[in-house]
Amino acid sequence: AIWKVGAAQPERVWHAHDGFVLGLEFVGDNLVSAGQDGKLILWNRDAIRQSSVDTGSGVWHLAVSGERVITGHYDGSVRAWRIPEFTEVLHLDLHEGGPVAALAVDEASGRIASSGNDGRVFLIGAHGSPRELARPPGDALSLSFEPGGEVLYGGGWLDVFVWDLGTGRFETLATPHWGAIATLQYLPGERVLASISRVNDSSVLFLDPATGATVRHFVRQSICGTSVRVSPNERYMAATGDDGVVRVWDLAAVGD
Repeated sequence: AIWKVGAAQPERVWHAHDGFVLGLEFVGDNLVSAGQDGKLILWNRDAIRQSSVDTGSGVWHLAVSGERVITGHYDGSVRAWRIPEFTEVLHLDLHEGGPVAALAVDEASGRIASSGNDGRVFLIGAHGSPRELARPPGDALSLSFEPGGEVLYGGGWLDVFVWDLGTGRFETLATPHWGAIATLQYLPGERVLASISRVNDSSVLFLDPATGATVRHFVRQSICGTSVRVSPNERYMAATGDDGVVRVWDLAAVGD
């Protein structure tokens, strides 16, 4: 479904995949969707299919970097596809025993990060070479780069993990969350981490990336939080959870 910000009803709704839709990103005026059915599909805004590919494995995570679509799969692989024709240009079998748990891409450096249910975290260079990073004390369930790709953040159970990729330093920051941090997004304008948690918590918080402390808090989802996303201009934020409710904030407005 596509909404205009502030509208009560979606502008357009269509059936895209068999099973859950697990990734959706804008590519210019088009959209790329990824599904539990293993398919990647490029759509225009009129819901007309432009191109597609069956990857053969459920797509758990999706990111877009320039003309590439980056995907994390149920079989533990990380792949990259050139759009619009979905030509596969990278295929790395990195994680064992389950799906890719989280995926992040830094536009400036071309770096990719992935984590898995095996507890391992990998940094993939612009030319496709993977390097395993220091293993966190728990699974990294979400990942986000600072612009430039020199610092990587991960969300775990209660904590934020920080990898300084230049120095190799790793640290764990305690946060006010009391559940699994399902989504992290570093905001360069605010210099905060937008976050949402689930299982025992549904908090939507802006966190200080140096300390893990709360900078700003927002209305919680009524039950487990699933995802939070801030617009590129950092004006609007949307969050959703297992309650199926999408909440949208104008971050320039006074109050939370």
